[in-house]
Amino acid sequence: IIQTLDDSVSDDDTPEKKNEGHFSVYIDGNQGFIEVITDAVTAHEINERVRQHAASQNISHPEAFNQLVRGEAVTNVTLNVYRAKDTPGAPSWIPGVGWTSPDTAEQLTGVATEIRDMDEIRDKVSAAYATPADIRAVVIGRDGSCSYPGCTLPGIRTQMDHRVDFADGGPTTAANLSALCQRHHNIKTDGRVRYIIDPHTQEKYWLFENGRWVIDEPTGPLAPKQRHWVQTVEQRTQNRRERIRMESQARRVREKQKRPPPS
Repeated sequence: IIQTLDDSVSDDDTPEKKNEGHFSVYIDGNQGFIEVITDAVTAHEINERVRQHAASQNISHPEAFNQLVRGEAVTNVTLNVYRAKDTPGAPSWIPGVGWTSPDTAEQLTGVATEIRDMDEIRDKVSAAYATPADIRAVVIGRDGSCSYPGCTLPGIRTQMDHRVDFADGGPTTAANLSALCQRHHNIKTDGRVRYIIDPHTQEKYWLFENGRWVIDEPTGPLAPKQRHWVQTVEQRTQNRRERIRMESQARRVREKQKRPPPS
Protein backbone atom coordinates (compact mmCIF):
# COMPACT_ATOMS: atom_id res chain seq x y z
CA ILE A 1 0.00 0.00 0.00
CA ILE A 2 2.84 2.39 0.87
CA GLN A 3 4.52 1.70 -2.47
CA THR A 4 1.24 2.40 -4.22
CA LEU A 5 0.75 5.73 -2.46
CA ASP A 6 4.39 6.88 -2.69
CA ASP A 7 4.96 8.23 -6.20
CA SER A 8 8.41 9.68 -5.53
CA VAL A 9 11.27 8.36 -7.65
CA SER A 10 14.95 8.73 -6.80
CA ASP A 11 17.81 9.04 -9.31
CA ASP A 12 18.80 5.45 -8.56
CA ASP A 13 15.34 4.01 -9.20
CA THR A 14 14.70 2.13 -12.42
CA PRO A 15 11.30 2.86 -13.97
CA GLU A 16 9.03 -0.12 -13.49
CA LYS A 17 7.86 -1.72 -16.67
CA LYS A 18 4.10 -1.66 -16.97
CA ASN A 19 2.54 -5.09 -16.70
CA GLU A 20 0.60 -5.54 -19.91
CA GLY A 21 -0.79 -8.93 -18.95
CA HIS A 22 -0.49 -12.23 -20.78
CA PHE A 23 -2.45 -14.11 -23.45
CA SER A 24 -1.71 -17.53 -24.86
CA VAL A 25 -3.51 -20.40 -26.59
CA TYR A 26 -2.46 -24.05 -26.42
CA ILE A 27 -3.97 -26.74 -28.66
CA ASP A 28 -3.80 -30.39 -27.57
CA GLY A 29 -5.66 -32.68 -29.93
CA ASN A 30 -9.35 -31.82 -29.81
CA GLN A 31 -8.96 -29.54 -26.80
CA GLY A 32 -7.83 -25.95 -26.63
CA PHE A 33 -6.60 -24.04 -23.60
CA ILE A 34 -6.80 -20.25 -23.35
CA GLU A 35 -4.82 -18.45 -20.67
CA VAL A 36 -5.30 -14.76 -19.97
CA ILE A 37 -3.60 -12.80 -17.21
CA THR A 38 -4.98 -9.32 -16.62
CA ASP A 39 -5.77 -7.03 -13.71
CA ALA A 40 -8.13 -8.26 -10.99
CA VAL A 41 -10.99 -5.88 -11.80
CA THR A 42 -11.05 -6.80 -15.49
CA ALA A 43 -10.88 -10.52 -14.66
CA HIS A 44 -13.77 -10.07 -12.23
CA GLU A 45 -15.82 -8.24 -14.87
CA ILE A 46 -15.22 -10.98 -17.47
CA ASN A 47 -16.18 -13.63 -14.94
CA GLU A 48 -19.42 -11.81 -14.14
CA ARG A 49 -20.30 -11.40 -17.81
CA VAL A 50 -19.72 -15.08 -18.53
CA ARG A 51 -21.71 -16.21 -15.49
CA GLN A 52 -24.61 -13.89 -16.24
CA HIS A 53 -24.86 -14.89 -19.90
CA ALA A 54 -24.61 -18.58 -19.02
CA ALA A 55 -27.40 -18.26 -16.45
CA SER A 56 -29.70 -16.26 -18.72
CA GLN A 57 -29.28 -18.69 -21.63
CA ASN A 58 -29.03 -21.87 -19.52
CA ILE A 59 -25.73 -22.83 -21.14
CA SER A 60 -22.31 -23.81 -19.81
CA HIS A 61 -19.70 -21.24 -18.85
CA PRO A 62 -17.32 -22.25 -21.69
CA GLU A 63 -20.10 -21.85 -24.27
CA ALA A 64 -21.08 -18.49 -22.79
CA PHE A 65 -17.45 -17.37 -22.98
CA ASN A 66 -17.19 -18.52 -26.61
CA GLN A 67 -20.35 -16.64 -27.62
CA LEU A 68 -19.22 -13.43 -25.95
CA VAL A 69 -15.75 -13.56 -27.50
CA ARG A 70 -17.17 -14.25 -30.96
CA GLY A 71 -19.51 -11.28 -30.65
CA GLU A 72 -22.56 -13.54 -30.85
CA ALA A 73 -23.93 -12.20 -27.57
CA VAL A 74 -23.83 -9.06 -25.47
CA THR A 75 -24.45 -8.83 -21.74
CA ASN A 76 -24.35 -6.06 -19.18
CA VAL A 77 -23.20 -6.43 -15.59
CA THR A 78 -23.24 -4.18 -12.56
CA LEU A 79 -20.04 -3.94 -10.51
CA ASN A 80 -20.55 -2.37 -7.11
CA VAL A 81 -17.55 -0.37 -5.93
CA TYR A 82 -17.54 0.75 -2.29
CA ARG A 83 -15.58 3.85 -1.38
CA ALA A 84 -15.60 6.38 1.43
CA LYS A 85 -17.13 9.67 0.35
CA ASP A 86 -15.51 11.76 3.09
CA THR A 87 -11.90 10.52 2.91
CA PRO A 88 -9.73 11.98 0.13
CA GLY A 89 -7.63 9.38 -1.66
CA ALA A 90 -9.55 6.47 -0.13
CA PRO A 91 -9.13 2.96 -1.58
CA SER A 92 -12.14 1.02 -2.81
CA TRP A 93 -13.59 -2.44 -2.22
CA ILE A 94 -15.23 -4.65 -4.84
CA PRO A 95 -17.15 -7.84 -3.97
CA GLY A 96 -15.25 -10.80 -5.35
CA VAL A 97 -12.04 -8.75 -5.72
CA GLY A 98 -11.36 -7.10 -2.38
CA TRP A 99 -9.48 -3.86 -1.73
CA THR A 100 -8.07 -1.87 -4.64
CA SER A 101 -5.58 0.98 -4.72
CA PRO A 102 -6.67 4.65 -4.60
CA ASP A 103 -5.63 5.02 -8.27
CA THR A 104 -7.89 2.16 -9.31
CA ALA A 105 -10.65 3.59 -7.12
CA GLU A 106 -10.36 6.94 -8.93
CA GLN A 107 -10.62 5.24 -12.32
CA LEU A 108 -13.66 3.21 -11.33
CA THR A 109 -15.36 6.20 -9.73
CA GLY A 110 -14.83 8.16 -12.93
CA VAL A 111 -16.77 5.64 -15.04
CA ALA A 112 -19.53 4.92 -12.53
CA THR A 113 -23.00 5.23 -14.02
CA GLU A 114 -24.73 5.61 -10.65
CA ILE A 115 -23.60 6.68 -7.20
CA ARG A 116 -25.51 5.52 -4.13
CA ASP A 117 -25.12 6.69 -0.55
CA MET A 118 -25.05 3.51 1.53
CA ASP A 119 -25.83 5.45 4.72
CA GLU A 120 -29.09 6.67 3.19
CA ILE A 121 -30.09 3.19 2.02
CA ARG A 122 -29.06 1.39 5.22
CA ASP A 123 -32.47 1.86 6.88
CA LYS A 124 -34.54 1.67 3.70
CA VAL A 125 -37.50 -0.74 3.89
CA SER A 126 -39.02 -2.40 0.83
CA ALA A 127 -42.58 -3.70 0.80
CA ALA A 128 -41.57 -6.52 -1.55
CA TYR A 129 -40.16 -9.91 -0.58
CA ALA A 130 -37.44 -9.82 -3.26
CA THR A 131 -34.55 -7.62 -2.14
CA PRO A 132 -34.02 -4.53 -4.34
CA ALA A 133 -30.55 -4.00 -5.79
CA ASP A 134 -29.72 -1.05 -3.53
CA ILE A 135 -30.63 -2.85 -0.29
CA ARG A 136 -28.80 -5.94 -1.50
CA ALA A 137 -25.73 -3.75 -2.07
CA VAL A 138 -25.86 -2.64 1.58
CA VAL A 139 -26.10 -6.22 2.85
CA ILE A 140 -23.22 -7.45 0.67
CA GLY A 141 -21.15 -4.41 1.58
CA ARG A 142 -21.68 -5.23 5.24
CA ASP A 143 -21.38 -9.04 5.25
CA GLY A 144 -18.72 -9.34 2.53
CA SER A 145 -19.30 -13.06 2.08
CA CYS A 146 -21.74 -15.78 3.10
CA SER A 147 -22.62 -15.19 6.76
CA TYR A 148 -22.63 -18.87 7.70
CA PRO A 149 -19.69 -19.65 10.03
CA GLY A 150 -16.66 -20.76 8.04
CA CYS A 151 -18.16 -20.09 4.60
CA THR A 152 -16.16 -17.64 2.47
CA LEU A 153 -18.26 -17.61 -0.71
CA PRO A 154 -18.21 -13.99 -1.98
CA GLY A 155 -21.33 -11.95 -1.30
CA ILE A 156 -22.11 -11.58 -4.99
CA ARG A 157 -22.74 -15.35 -5.10
CA THR A 158 -25.17 -15.33 -2.18
CA GLN A 159 -28.91 -15.06 -1.65
CA MET A 160 -30.72 -12.68 0.70
CA ASP A 161 -32.13 -14.36 3.80
CA HIS A 162 -34.79 -12.75 5.98
CA ARG A 163 -33.73 -13.43 9.57
CA VAL A 164 -37.36 -13.00 10.60
CA ASP A 165 -39.33 -14.61 7.79
CA PHE A 166 -41.14 -12.24 5.46
CA ALA A 167 -44.34 -14.25 5.96
CA ASP A 168 -44.07 -13.61 9.70
CA GLY A 169 -43.75 -9.87 9.28
CA GLY A 170 -39.98 -9.65 8.83
CA PRO A 171 -39.21 -6.53 6.77
CA THR A 172 -37.05 -6.42 3.68
CA THR A 173 -34.39 -4.14 5.11
CA ALA A 174 -30.66 -4.54 5.70
CA ALA A 175 -31.10 -4.98 9.47
CA ASN A 176 -33.24 -8.08 8.86
CA LEU A 177 -31.26 -9.54 5.96
CA SER A 178 -28.14 -11.68 5.69
CA ALA A 179 -26.07 -12.86 2.77
CA LEU A 180 -26.20 -16.68 2.61
CA CYS A 181 -25.10 -19.09 -0.09
CA GLN A 182 -27.81 -21.38 -1.41
CA ARG A 183 -26.70 -24.39 0.67
CA HIS A 184 -26.60 -22.55 3.97
CA HIS A 185 -29.75 -20.63 3.12
CA ASN A 186 -31.52 -23.98 2.78
CA ILE A 187 -30.13 -25.14 6.15
CA LYS A 188 -31.48 -22.03 7.86
CA THR A 189 -34.84 -22.26 6.05
CA ASP A 190 -35.19 -25.92 7.17
CA GLY A 191 -34.85 -24.78 10.80
CA ARG A 192 -31.64 -26.70 11.46
CA VAL A 193 -29.96 -23.47 12.60
CA ARG A 194 -31.02 -19.97 13.54
CA TYR A 195 -29.26 -16.72 14.30
CA ILE A 196 -29.65 -13.24 15.68
CA ILE A 197 -27.89 -10.06 14.52
CA ASP A 198 -26.20 -7.71 16.98
CA PRO A 199 -27.66 -4.27 16.13
CA HIS A 200 -24.40 -2.46 16.97
CA THR A 201 -21.59 -4.69 15.68
CA GLN A 202 -23.67 -6.51 13.01
CA GLU A 203 -22.15 -9.78 14.24
CA LYS A 204 -24.33 -12.86 13.86
CA TYR A 205 -24.83 -15.34 16.70
CA TRP A 206 -25.61 -18.76 15.25
CA LEU A 207 -27.37 -21.37 17.38
CA PHE A 208 -27.25 -25.00 16.25
CA GLU A 209 -29.53 -27.92 17.10
CA ASN A 210 -27.01 -29.48 19.51
CA GLY A 211 -26.82 -26.30 21.58
CA ARG A 212 -23.52 -25.11 20.10
CA TRP A 213 -23.29 -21.46 19.14
CA VAL A 214 -20.83 -19.57 16.94
CA ILE A 215 -20.23 -15.87 16.29
CA ASP A 216 -19.68 -14.78 12.69
CA GLU A 217 -18.17 -11.34 12.08
CA PRO A 218 -19.07 -9.44 8.90
CA THR A 219 -16.09 -8.79 6.63
CA GLY A 220 -17.44 -6.17 4.23
CA PRO A 221 -16.29 -2.54 4.25
CA LEU A 222 -19.62 -1.34 5.68
CA ALA A 223 -19.26 -3.48 8.81
CA PRO A 224 -18.38 -1.37 11.88
CA LYS A 225 -15.15 -3.29 12.54
CA GLN A 226 -14.07 -3.29 8.89
CA ARG A 227 -14.04 0.40 8.01
CA HIS A 228 -10.41 0.40 6.90
CA TRP A 229 -11.03 3.43 4.71
CA VAL A 230 -11.58 5.74 7.66
CA GLN A 231 -7.86 6.54 7.49
CA THR A 232 -5.49 6.37 4.57
CA VAL A 233 -1.94 5.14 5.15
CA GLU A 234 -0.71 8.76 5.06
CA GLN A 235 -3.31 9.85 7.61
CA ARG A 236 -2.61 6.89 9.84
CA THR A 237 1.13 7.58 9.66
CA GLN A 238 0.58 11.22 10.60
CA ASN A 239 -1.70 10.27 13.50
CA ARG A 240 0.86 7.76 14.72
CA ARG A 241 3.59 10.40 14.69
CA GLU A 242 1.36 12.81 16.62
CA ARG A 243 0.50 10.11 19.17
CA ILE A 244 4.16 9.24 19.72
CA ARG A 245 5.04 12.93 20.11
CA MET A 246 2.29 13.47 22.69
CA GLU A 247 3.25 10.33 24.59
CA SER A 248 6.89 11.47 24.61
CA GLN A 249 5.95 14.88 25.97
CA ALA A 250 3.77 13.32 28.67
CA ARG A 251 6.58 10.96 29.63
CA ARG A 252 9.03 13.85 30.00
CA VAL A 253 6.56 15.69 32.23
CA ARG A 254 6.15 12.61 34.45
CA GLU A 255 9.92 12.14 34.68
CA LYS A 256 10.37 15.79 35.59
CA GLN A 257 7.77 15.52 38.33
CA LYS A 258 9.54 12.49 39.81
CA ARG A 259 12.89 14.29 40.10
CA PRO A 260 13.81 15.31 43.68
CA PRO A 261 13.92 19.04 44.33
CA PRO A 262 17.42 20.60 44.30
CA SER A 263 19.03 20.73 47.71
